[in-house]
Amino acid sequence: MVKLRSSEDGRTLYFEDAVLAVVETNKNLDVITEENLQELAATIALQPLDEEHKDQRVVGMFTGGSVNGKKLLTSGCIFAARFPDIANGILGGEKMLSLSANAARVFCSECGAEMSSLSRCDHLSASMEKRREMAWFKRYSGLTSDGGAVTVRPAGTGTEFNKIRLVASIQTDLDKEDILVLNRVDELLKKYGMSIRR
Repeated sequence: MVKLRSSEDGRTLYFEDAVLAVVETNKNLDVITEENLQELAATIALQPLDEEHKDQRVVGMFTGGSVNGKKLLTSGCIFAARFPDIANGILGGEKMLSLSANAARVFCSECGAEMSSLSRCDHLSASMEKRREMAWFKRYSGLTSDGGAVTVRPAGTGTEFNKIRLVASIQTDLDKEDILVLNRVDELLKKYGMSIRR
């Protein structure tokens, strides 16, 4: 669903209820729990959103987060006027969200040993292939959000942008009847004679 409204500030792609993480064991063999989602929701506001986890290419920011069931829902914005390729990738469904976080403590799911920068157990020292085969995962405690990324390859399996509001500067003001909720972004943009520049 997409909402369009006039803005004097230029083009910005606002999102809400975008799934950043779910309770799961992700592709990086990280166990994400409901407690972890609560920790992340409490620390996500005003954190940067970058492109492909490149810290120097911040393309937006998170404005808030909440847990709904087994999902971390987030709101935020993409600086579409500066990064139209990112905005178009999101609108086209090619780009998804990916989490970036820091943990106070990391544990092995197999032996319970705590991992540190200086040491880790044999299970977590094994190759990803071996860890996947043996089901040896990392468990986290004390997660804090470090932001996130817009990427084509998220580690989480349930990440998505499912409600996006496009805020655009246009020549005329829209009245309440013109605020439409549509299933397809391109239909709404065509109606008002607009497009996102590449």
